[in-house]
Amino acid sequence: MDLFSHSAAGWLLAYFGAGAFRAESSVATVLASLLPDSDAVALFRGLGTFYKYHRKVTHSLLGSAGLAFLAAVLMQLWVPTSFAVLFGLSLLGAGTHLFFDLLTPSGIPVFFPFSRRKFTMDLVWFYDPWLWFVFGGSLIAQLFGWWLLFFVSISALPLYLLLRVFCKVEARRLVSQKPGWGKGKVDVLPDLINPFLWYAVKVGKRSYSVARVDLFKGAVLVEEEVSRHISSPAVEQTLNFCQVQVFLERFRYPYATISCAEGKVQIIWYDLYYRRQGGITGVRIDLTKKKHLAQVKWCYEPVLPKLYPKKFFYFPKI
Repeated sequence: MDLFSHSAAGWLLAYFGAGAFRAESSVATVLASLLPDSDAVALFRGLGTFYKYHRKVTHSLLGSAGLAFLAAVLMQLWVPTSFAVLFGLSLLGAGTHLFFDLLTPSGIPVFFPFSRRKFTMDLVWFYDPWLWFVFGGSLIAQLFGWWLLFFVSISALPLYLLLRVFCKVEARRLVSQKPGWGKGKVDVLPDLINPFLWYAVKVGKRSYSVARVDLFKGAVLVEEEVSRHISSPAVEQTLNFCQVQVFLERFRYPYATISCAEGKVQIIWYDLYYRRQGGITGVRIDLTKKKHLAQVKWCYEPVLPKLYPKKFFYFPKI
């Protein structure tokens, strides 16, 4: 989730939770709601380092509790409030961060470092404009004292999340009725903006099947099938690069494309879901006859998803 949503959620929570204490105590809640994203400093070392360390220890129960303790210690130097109160408010702030990140497709490793498994509810995209309206309306109403608008905006938050849950359940029901989609692992994922548009990804042993679910039309459209089976020696060679290993650990639906030009073989690793949302985040490898001269770098190219005809996908013969 974005920093505005995290900070706004922390501030609104502080409004209700810190009302009985000094107003400065609410800063502890806001600070703790932002600290789990302190691992974003890894971005200064490059995108690969960011993907390697972001949403790891700071987004676990143990790590967030440690950050809440740190926030309470820092606030204790400024606010003459008991440490127990500051620590409790900081725990609430860190908890809101974990909760909203739990709603996103990337999920969080709740029990890290004891388990690397990520948990996710797949309800909203990382940047949800509808949540911006809710949080923004609440903050503006609080600032100007428009209490009716404030409570309406606050009430809209759980209602919106319940709507998301209902839409996801309905989308899963429609997908399960599609021939061939009733069995196996099927993930239902949110659209970038529209809460009534969802994507279903069926994960097979050798391929992904992608379907778009339009709840307004009550229709399920099977759009494409992308191979995930790697049989090309060139693609298999890229598995030895650390950037590719980080990518495969980070993203849920990885697959590779391959092209040849001017004596070079170019392989790009993509994530199927990210690409469907209108952008490319991946690793590009340019191979030459001399393997030690391979160029590997992270790439991000925002484009429209409809610009990808099937001829650019890598479908190895099995």
